[in-house]
Amino acid sequence: MKTGLKLVTFLCGLSMAAAAVAESVSIRADTWCPYNCEPGSDKPGYMIELLEAALEPHGHSIDYQNMNWVRSIAMAKTGQITGVVGASEEEVPGFRLSPELGVWDLAIAVRKGEAVDMTSDTPFRGRTIGAIRGYEYGGIITAYIEEHTADNTIVQLVGGETPLESNLRKLASGRVDMVPDDAAVLRYTIASLGLQDEFELISVDEPSSLYAAFSPELEISVSLAAQLETAVSEMRADGRLASILAKYGLEDWK
Repeated sequence: MKTGLKLVTFLCGLSMAAAAVAESVSIRADTWCPYNCEPGSDKPGYMIELLEAALEPHGHSIDYQNMNWVRSIAMAKTGQITGVVGASEEEVPGFRLSPELGVWDLAIAVRKGEAVDMTSDTPFRGRTIGAIRGYEYGGIITAYIEEHTADNTIVQLVGGETPLESNLRKLASGRVDMVPDDAAVLRYTIASLGLQDEFELISVDEPSSLYAAFSPELEISVSLAAQLETAVSEMRADGRLASILAKYGLEDWK
């Protein structure tokens, strides 16, 4: 009888411990397909699907919603949400990073027939850039944006939940002349807007790593990053990663 009681108590303790560890993982980011797309859809973005496949077996649920990027990072930094996806290391200092979940391949969209030589000393002269508030583009683009932020005839910044769509529509209508972003995101968003025949892309820099970044204020961040590290390696080996990427017309970045 005492043995049975001890066993019940032990199992209850395990159940309570599991409940304490298994949590809702709140992820926020502005729309950035194919990395993170429409919440609740059959294609929420491949990074969201990776998080679900990696973390749900540990009892976690993924609460993913779209939110302004600057606000998303600010809320994750203070622990109000668990983390963000699609971040470069420079954007989230002090955060707990996942393993690499993709690469940032910087490009610029321009109207067809208006390409520029990015190796020239003045590739932006006479052109208006449509950029996203709070984004870290890197290299000469970030430096140029920071230098001219106060002049909206040179740089126009937008925010919100679908800022890239806003910038591409401005590009199509002639209100801006260049829109920088990740090449895969530009191609995906341009296709979704039906503007494939309007634009061409100019490659800018060498690819760099992208991550899911978890709050530095939450203890669970350490275990989430570790669980992702193991899961992504296993998913790459057994083909599940390739299957998820294929849904978005992508191949493994490694």
